[in-house]
Amino acid sequence: MPKFKQWHRATDLKNPDFCMGMLFPNKQQLKEAIVYYTVKNGRNVWFKKNDKERIRAICMKGCPFVIYGSRLHESTTFQIKTLEMNHVCTRDENVFWLNSKFLAERYANELMIDPDWSIELFRATIQKDYGQEVTTQQIYRARQRAEKLNRGTWVEQYNKLEQYAAILKQTNPGSTVFIKTQMRGDIRIFQRMYICFHACKIGFNQGCRPVIGLDGCFVKGQHPGQILAAVGIDGNNGMFPIAYAVVEIEN
Repeated sequence: MPKFKQWHRATDLKNPDFCMGMLFPNKQQLKEAIVYYTVKNGRNVWFKKNDKERIRAICMKGCPFVIYGSRLHESTTFQIKTLEMNHVCTRDENVFWLNSKFLAERYANELMIDPDWSIELFRATIQKDYGQEVTTQQIYRARQRAEKLNRGTWVEQYNKLEQYAAILKQTNPGSTVFIKTQMRGDIRIFQRMYICFHACKIGFNQGCRPVIGLDGCFVKGQHPGQILAAVGIDGNNGMFPIAYAVVEIEN
C-alpha cells in the first residue's frame, strides 16, 4: 500500500502545504488547515460541502482551486481525495476568515507571554505575517478570546479556588485558608477568601513589633470587590505581610 503524508498540526499549521492523499487525524484539523491556507495566501475559500463524512473547499471567485477530503472507513481520519491548488484570481486583501476567532487561536501563545501586547504591535505583526489589515475592534475581541483560551473563563477560574486552597495547605503546613460561598438556587457563588501563611504567622510573632496595620484596594473588572491586607512592622521598620483577603466590600 502507498504511504501517504501525515499532517502534523504543531509544525505544519502556520504554513499549510497540501498534497494528494494527505492524512488528517480528523475533519476539524483538515478544515483548520484550509482556513489557515486561505488567510496565509489571501484567498477567500468557502466550504461547499461540510459534514461528518466529507469536506469540499472551493474558491469563491470561480477558480479551479478545490480541496476535497473524506473520512476513511470506520475511522476519524480524513484523507484528501481531490486536490487542485491553482488560482487564476488575484490575492484578496480582505479575507473573511481572518476574524477575531482566528487571531485569538493564532496568537494565543504570544498574548500569554505578553498580555499587554500593544494594538499597534499586534496589527503590525498581522500585516507582516499575512499582509492583511484588521480593525481595532477585531484586535480587542481577539485579545478577549485569547485570554479565555489561555486562562479559562471566570467561572473556570473560580471553580479552581478550592483546589488552590488545598495545595496551599499541603505545601505550607500550618497555613490558614478560608473560602466563603453562598448558594443561589443550585449555583454556588464565591463571596470571600482569607489566606495567612504559616511562615508569616511565625515571622510576625517572633520578629515584628506588636502593631498590625490594615489596608485595602479595589478590584475592578467583571467581578469587582476589594483586597484587604494585614501588615506588621519588622525590626528594620519595614512592612511585613501577615494575611490578606478578597472580599465583596470593606465593613
